Parts: sequence; structure tokens; C-alpha cells
Amino acid sequence: MEQFVALVGRPNVGKSTLFNCLIGKKKSITHERAGTTLDVIYGEVKVGKKRFRVGDAPGVFENLSDSLNKMAEERALKLFAAAKLLIFVIDSTVPMTREDRNILAWIRKNNLPFIVCATKADAKTSEENVKEAKRLIGKDIYSVAAMQKQGTDVLAKAIIKLLESKVASKDSDEGEDAGMKQIKVAILGRPNVGKSSLFNQLIGEDRSLVSEIPGTTRDSIDSVRKYPKLGMVIRWIDTAGLRRRNRISDELEYITHIKSHNIIEECDMAVLLLGTDQGIVRQDETIIRHILEQKKALIIALSKTDLLNKTGIKKWQKNIYEKVLPYITWVPLVPVSISNGDAVQDLLGTIRKVYHEYTKKIPTKTLNKFFTDFQAMHTAPFVKGKRAKMYYGVQMSAAPPEFMVFANDADLFRFAYLRTIENELRERFSFLGCPLVINFRSKKDSSPNPYYRERRRR
Repeated sequence: MEQFVALVGRPNVGKSTLFNCLIGKKKSITHERAGTTLDVIYGEVKVGKKRFRVGDAPGVFENLSDSLNKMAEERALKLFAAAKLLIFVIDSTVPMTREDRNILAWIRKNNLPFIVCATKADAKTSEENVKEAKRLIGKDIYSVAAMQKQGTDVLAKAIIKLLESKVASKDSDEGEDAGMKQIKVAILGRPNVGKSSLFNQLIGEDRSLVSEIPGTTRDSIDSVRKYPKLGMVIRWIDTAGLRRRNRISDELEYITHIKSHNIIEECDMAVLLLGTDQGIVRQDETIIRHILEQKKALIIALSKTDLLNKTGIKKWQKNIYEKVLPYITWVPLVPVSISNGDAVQDLLGTIRKVYHEYTKKIPTKTLNKFFTDFQAMHTAPFVKGKRAKMYYGVQMSAAPPEFMVFANDADLFRFAYLRTIENELRERFSFLGCPLVINFRSKKDSSPNPYYRERRRR
């Protein structure tokens, strides 16, 4: 298990706010409701040229009647024991509570190294409470006001001094290897489709909380794994389940919904998990459309395929391509089963293939040969007495593959013809799992074809 610095404390003392301030972005969800954080969220803190990893864990509860909170606390306690250093977080607006003292006793009982941080130091009552806490704990206390970003720099520098330099170096290099680029892969899907189980199977560790209760995953959980044999480093991201917006009534669920959509914008590739026991619903199509709008590479994984035989799996795949999602026949479908390690290897192999297609560039000479052959086989549109003609094309960029075709008049190329070009490009060059961007530029006009862009948004 990786070595890291962990935030420990009772619920609602400001751990997630402190975590977000330390890493410099809002990664952990903050809410006034106790027990918002259920999984351990990792982030990287930079202090000059030095770095260290920090984990935001669930608040430690004194009385646990909820099974989900019990599972979260059990996992948090294991991680605290494995941490290189604990940051014991207390709320400076109130005197130390019985829960605070119990946590402190547990830390000392297990002989774990720790420092103390008092949050909300901008409050009027904080100074007196911090003095009393210092007397009870017998240690210096770092006072911070995370919302105002006061005192966090001093805290981060103190942590750096306490950490061994070799540990800090090891953590900062996590996920990086010579000649291997890190790929961000987000696991998406509706609630309770099996995303967290697949995530844990892929990373080989029980990181993401798994429960039959919908909405168990709230924050986006990420973990970096190296695959030297495949030449890949993957940052896996487990996201909260995506519901239809009109079915979201809870404020906290709405926040997790927005964060999951933001993850789509940040990732390189999305793995959409569909449950073979549930079928495909409109929300699945909505998620697919959002992924394609963001021009991300896409793989569809079919979960719980151990309930089907080979014939059943083939019927499922045929139904998706022919009836439900005929417009994405270029997206690979990979059967996965949590109990089958071979299926996970198949998914990894598909990710490697798709990422290669997503980042490849076609030489201009080869591309122009394609357009010449295409025009010879497909009659160009004839609009208002004018025949459309393509002169040449270039690939402007990769990830996603984007092409610019120079023609006599961009407005002459209608959607059906552009779709034919896209299909032929896929037939010739594959682009498995990749959305394509094709723009036309007129000889006398440098602007892209607005008609094509408008139709692609629909």
C-alpha cells in the first residue's frame, strides 16, 4: 500500500475543506451534512519543488448505527495505520469533544506519528479553544483558516520537514515512468451498476466502497496503476452514479452529479458500464451523448456477463448495435465479470488499442490519397447548380482526431455526405472507440462549416 499523509478527525471538523485547500482544487465534496465523505480521496500537495500525497478519509464516528458508515470507518482505520503521518484535525470553534479525545487515544495507542491542526482559526472563540487543546494534547497546534487560505502554507512546510525525503520523492513520482504516458480513464454509469466493484478489481485493492445502497460513491476516487507489459500508466477514476437530473432531489446528490460530469471533461477515455441484468435506458444514452460531445474516447463494458452464456452475450451486443445505439457501432463492447480476471485483461487490452487510435496521426500524403479515392467512388453533392469539390485534407490534431478538409465551398457538403466520409475514414483507418471531428474550409472563406457543427450537436 502506498505511503501518504492522512487527515483524521471526527465528522464536520473541516477535513475536506482543508484537503481541497492543500491540493489547490476542489476535489473532495464539502457539505454541512456529517458523513459526506465515505471513500478515501487522494491528492498531491506541492511546496516549491517538493511534493507529498495526502488522503482525505471519512470522519471517525463514535456511535455507528448505519452499516455504510461502519464500512467507511473500518476502511479509514486501516488506512490511518498505514499512513506515514497523520494530521489530527480538530475544530477550533468548540472545545475538544469526547470523540476528539477518543481519536487521540486511538492514535497514541497505536503509536502513530501525528501533528495537530485546528481549523476555522478565523473564529472569535478559536484562540482560547486552541490553547486548551494544546494543554490537553501536549503538542504544538497549527491553526488554519482553510476557507481564507490562512496558515495552510505553514502546515504544508511542517509536513515536508517531518516526512523523509525519500518518501516524498517516491510519492511524487507515483504514476510516472519513462516512456509511458499517463492515461486518465473514468468509469461511468448509472447508480449500482457495479462501477466500484470493477474499479477495485482493476486496481487490485479494496479502495472504493461497495454497497447495495445506491449513491454509496459520492466523491470521485482515483488510483494510479502501472502496466509495464502493456506500456501504460492508467489513472483510474471511479465516479458517482449518474441519474436523470429530474430525479435528483437531494442537494448532496446534485453536487456529486456535477462532479461526475466534470470528470468526463478532464479524462482521456470513458468506460461506460452497462448492467446486462438491467438493460439500456434513456439515461445511458444521455451519458453516451455527453461523452461524445466532449470528444472523449469511449468503451462500453457489459457487467454481470457471468449470468449469460456466449450466445446471450452476442445477442446483447447485436441488440445494442442494431436497435439501441446504431450510431456508435465504432465503439467496442467488452464483456466484464468481477469474478473473471481474464475479462479485466481484455478490458486493459481494449483500452490500449483505443488509446493508440485516439492519439494517432495520419500522414497528409496518405490522407489525401484517401480523399482522392473517396471522391472517385462517391458522387459529391450538387447544390444550386454547383458541385462540391474537395481539394485536400490534413489532420490538425489527435486526441481527439480532428481533420480539416479544404474545398471549393464548405456549405455544399451536407450531413449525409459528411457521415459517409466519417464511415469511410473508419473503414480505412479504424479509429476504434474514437469520436472524429471533421471540419470543412472554403477556398475563399477560412471559417469552418457551421452546418456540419450544428448538425453534430444534435
